[in-house]
Amino acid sequence: MFGMCGHDDENEEDNVSEREIEAREDGSQYSLTGVFLPSLGATALTNGSRRQQLRRHIIFPYNRNYRLWNKFLLILVFYTAWICPFEFGFLEKSKGALAVIDNVVNGFFAIDIVLTFFVAYLDKSTYLLVDDHKLIALRYAKSWLILDVIACIPYEVVRSMLPPSLQSYSYLNILRLWRLHRVSAMFARLEKDRNYSYFWVRCCKLTCVTLFSVHAAACFFYFLAGRDDPKDTWLSIVPTTINQDIWGKYVVAVYWSIVTLASVGYGDLHPRDTVQYASNFAHRNQLPARLQEQIFAHLLMRYRADIEGVQQQEIIDSLPKAIQSSIAQYLFFSLIDKVYLFHGVSNDLLFQMVTEMKAEYFPPKEDVILQNEAPTEFYIFVTGAADLIIQNNGLEQIVGEVRQGDVVGEIGVLCYRPQLFTVRTKRLSQILRLNRTTFINLTRSNVGDGTMIINNFLQHLHEIGGPIMEEILAEAEGMLARGKMDLPISLLFAASRGDDIMLNQLLKKGSDPNEPDKNGKTALHIAACKGNDHCVLVLVEHGANPNIKDLEGNSPLWEAIKGGHETVTRILIENGAEITSHDVVDFARLAIEKNNLEIVKEVIQRKGEVTECDSKLTTLLHAAVCEGNTEIVKYLIELGADIDRQDDVGLTARSLAEHQCHEEILNIFKKIGHNNKPNTLPPISSIVATKDSPKSSQMIQTIKEEVTMRVTLSCPEKGEGAKKLLFLPDSIEEILHIGAKKFGCSPTKILTTEGAQIDDIDVIRDGDHLVLA
Repeated sequence: MFGMCGHDDENEEDNVSEREIEAREDGSQYSLTGVFLPSLGATALTNGSRRQQLRRHIIFPYNRNYRLWNKFLLILVFYTAWICPFEFGFLEKSKGALAVIDNVVNGFFAIDIVLTFFVAYLDKSTYLLVDDHKLIALRYAKSWLILDVIACIPYEVVRSMLPPSLQSYSYLNILRLWRLHRVSAMFARLEKDRNYSYFWVRCCKLTCVTLFSVHAAACFFYFLAGRDDPKDTWLSIVPTTINQDIWGKYVVAVYWSIVTLASVGYGDLHPRDTVQYASNFAHRNQLPARLQEQIFAHLLMRYRADIEGVQQQEIIDSLPKAIQSSIAQYLFFSLIDKVYLFHGVSNDLLFQMVTEMKAEYFPPKEDVILQNEAPTEFYIFVTGAADLIIQNNGLEQIVGEVRQGDVVGEIGVLCYRPQLFTVRTKRLSQILRLNRTTFINLTRSNVGDGTMIINNFLQHLHEIGGPIMEEILAEAEGMLARGKMDLPISLLFAASRGDDIMLNQLLKKGSDPNEPDKNGKTALHIAACKGNDHCVLVLVEHGANPNIKDLEGNSPLWEAIKGGHETVTRILIENGAEITSHDVVDFARLAIEKNNLEIVKEVIQRKGEVTECDSKLTTLLHAAVCEGNTEIVKYLIELGADIDRQDDVGLTARSLAEHQCHEEILNIFKKIGHNNKPNTLPPISSIVATKDSPKSSQMIQTIKEEVTMRVTLSCPEKGEGAKKLLFLPDSIEEILHIGAKKFGCSPTKILTTEGAQIDDIDVIRDGDHLVLA
């Protein structure tokens, strides 16, 4: 009967139809009937598109049949409101048909007591529906169960069981007036329901209160008069009353009640509230209907927040700053981190901003931002949705939609221009609000993050496209060029955009030309990498160091050479940039690893010597042979590279080529006129022992003493082609470090191709294939 919910699929269609019926009953687009206000940070409303699944034999509190049952009980409450005072004042006991009707009414309320044990309730601490039978029963037992049971007791039976001195039916019967709390709750609900006229609901409530007051007073007056001699009471004023029947006496008592209440100033006190003031204000000033609807919806929102105890922002504001920060981070940090505007910014700035944000609820169809208003704040939607509206020739036109996680108002805040759109909620929405001044102050203390925010903003405008956004993008870029943006702009941002005018303005304002980012790169690194000669000139003219290196050891000159930017390379050399002998080896090795002959030529031409080696006596020719690059090998030999020069372990370029079986390179070595020298080292395949051999450790140590073993290192994360041939280092840690540098990953362990983990460097053999993981 009451749509008890469970997990059965057959109830799904009934639930859907119930929601449709309730939606028609709550037809106003501003109605919040049956809506539970979500907790802060919640990603969905409690009454979302699918109702919360309850346990078996549990009634949903907004079930249509259950609501009809409550309306039927309200009719019986009105009957109780009339009969209880009447029986109290005019009858010594209930009898006949009246007694039968009373007991039938009591029976219906007894059924309601049983049903209450199966009705889910909203937990005020979590704002979730509780459907546990024990918790429902415990809550009911602690609240109104005793009073409901007392109101249903058939007092005729109780009276017969009591001694004569206690047989007062009237006093017991009056306890049934407890049921009137249902009427009070009904009027409180109807006053806030936009489906009913507030004026007529108030008039109806006042009429009911007046009628009940007159009726109750008449019954009480007659009860008091009937206890003594009628000649000594007010009944003596109307002598004929004593001889009249009970209904005549009731009429006289009602008349006496009306006269008495009217003569003592009844009506001097009358209710006045905010809703009435707002209604009078709207009508007096002839506000449009839509604006009136928004006013009343906002007042209803405040009312719902009060009765549900969700004055959450007020509670947060009353707490110490540290606790406020912890709460805000727990509730909203994960949402803010996903907002496009804050992609890539530091956690420090996010933590500071989320602490300053204020959470608010907006009812359906309320304006969050008005078109052309001053840009004082921007908003992030936690839940709900809204329409973006523009005024076009006096008509409203919807141009977009805002959903969960979207930000609105940021264009006005960042460009400091009037808001472009009116933002109007489509349903109940929870929104985070951040003040513009607070936002600007926070970003000024985090210059790098301010640059990231501007980048994200411009990229977002570019991705949206359209005439409006293209115009805003052009305006924003113009403001950046003129230095009119309030957000802090770094030299790195200007260099990345290739804006030499902005660079010049920032440098004139005192910006440090050598200020690095988190990777050690300066604006000169970026400008040289992009080949922007104008930006490079501006930077070196203002004192930028042309030989400064980033954390990877790259200088601006190397960035220019690597990118093939000849003009930038010449500018840097003319302004003191140089390549040291140590740089020749490092830069040339990098170029060899990339198999880029042109860069190798450029580097060697800058510093001449091809015989330079690193700390392990490894020459460029060794590196070229390891990479198997025939063209680079030819070039180095033409410049005089020695193919028989040994490294720190005695390996020559010739022996490396033999071990790696590079036939083309070996043929090149034969053609240059050198005699082939026999390899003095034993074949590796003949001396490598297995791990299980008892002489394994000794043999491996012998190999290391005579020759540096070679292994193939691969990184599956970078694809099947991500492989490098290298000499075996001295420890597992060195292999991990080399892998991280070569492949740009962060490996933690080394595996064989079969998946076995390697923990000891001594078990690795020449030619093994190692996998980073």
